Amino acid sequence: MSDALYKHTRLDELGSHDISEIDAEYDLRNFLVLDGNKHKIGRVVELLYDVQSKKIRYLVIEIHSEDTEENLRRILAPIGTAEPHDDDNYLYIPALNHDLINALPDYEKGHVNPGVENMVRLAYAGEDLLAEGSGLTGNDVLNDEEAFYNHLHFDLDKLFGKKPKPPEYIQTICGVFDDSLEAENAISDLIKEGFSQDVIDLSSSKQNDDAALDESISGGGSIVCVKVQTSDEAFKASEIININGCVSVYETNDHKQDIK
Repeated sequence: MSDALYKHTRLDELGSHDISEIDAEYDLRNFLVLDGNKHKIGRVVELLYDVQSKKIRYLVIEIHSEDTEENLRRILAPIGTAEPHDDDNYLYIPALNHDLINALPDYEKGHVNPGVENMVRLAYAGEDLLAEGSGLTGNDVLNDEEAFYNHLHFDLDKLFGKKPKPPEYIQTICGVFDDSLEAENAISDLIKEGFSQDVIDLSSSKQNDDAALDESISGGGSIVCVKVQTSDEAFKASEIININGCVSVYETNDHKQDIK
């Protein structure tokens, strides 16, 4: 068995450190934990974080007896396996059940080396992980900690906010230029005024089949198009394009019209 499985861990308990010192929006300790059947099985008593990346990697869960609330043992749950619950005092971990809890190793402070992590990950992922062929005992991915954590089991988005929705653009402002240098200058000024390169497109009028282009300008030149989200952005973009010497400005949306 590979020696990499037992090398020193870089994980540590949050302990007395402030939650602001790591990549987390709030402290998850003392949250109650629900299993896949929505039964209360324990509470989060500690967080394990990566001392290099400052990211939370595991919840330390103290398992209770359902009848007596007696503390039975402590187990680990990768941070990405937990989900928020309607009740703000609870976390929901769909994968947790009686069999999984029994299959997990007991948590011991200071003894969560890559071998233990591999056991935990295999227990949560089961056959799905075997199909992926990653993170298995003896696999080279264990020698690269960042590769090991590049998995949904360690994704923080479920707990600390959803990924932002893509922006909704109300229209696209386009300017037609006879001189390609003027088009490039317009793009430079747009970027200086805060427009992202992601919303700016440069093309040849010959490549553009937009119906808003009439025959007099579709034969040559360059077209600069800018996606905008507000009417103020639309005015600003058209003004910048005009100043740089375009021969025509038009907008595209549900109803296209010349705005020069």
